[in-house]
Amino acid sequence: MASMGLQLHQAANEPKEFIEIFGSHNDGFLVSGETYKNAWTNWLKFLQEYESRVGRAS
Repeated sequence: MASMGLQLHQAANEPKEFIEIFGSHNDGFLVSGETYKNAWTNWLKFLQEYESRVGRAS
């Protein structure tokens, strides 16, 4: 349910980004396709950039 996801998002600390996908727990990545893939790609880019700025977490 998106409202539960939004509540969790609002309670979370930064950095954060809310990505709304469609489908169920088991097929959301299939149903939402490019949205899901782009969200993961952007997250991985963010982690690489963050690591290069502050160093790798230990």
